[in-house]
Amino acid sequence: MFYVVGIPSKAHPLLIRKILKSLWFVIASTEKARRYRLKSFGRPANEHKYTKNESEQITVVDYFRDTWNYRLCYTHLPVVELYDPDDKNQSYFLPMELVNVDEGQPNLQPLTSEQHAKATNKTVVHPDECYKMIRRVADERRFKQDPYLE
Repeated sequence: MFYVVGIPSKAHPLLIRKILKSLWFVIASTEKARRYRLKSFGRPANEHKYTKNESEQITVVDYFRDTWNYRLCYTHLPVVELYDPDDKNQSYFLPMELVNVDEGQPNLQPLTSEQHAKATNKTVVHPDECYKMIRRVADERRFKQDPYLE
């Protein structure tokens, strides 16, 4: 059994289905921005093998070292199976360290009651504190001395 950031492998399908399935991923090493979806996790990069030349098997670590002259730092992490939604039959197994979550994606999951309570507590400002903050900004900006505001 291997772990993804402390998550046992039996929980991977739930993790993928509930959280990661809706996210877009990009490959860190390419100039062309292509977006992929996560399909599953594979074996660790030092164990997962690609087929090379129709017969020869090569590990992901060896492939990236030999083909791209890139030494993987986290060989114990599993590879991620990504797919392009336009071609769901084609999968790409890539080392986790080369895959990033695409920026600026909205979170489509509703907040739990605990998350909602924390967010509310962080944003609540009592009226007297709010008045003091407004008063301080007005004093610092010297609105009374501004000729354009008269």
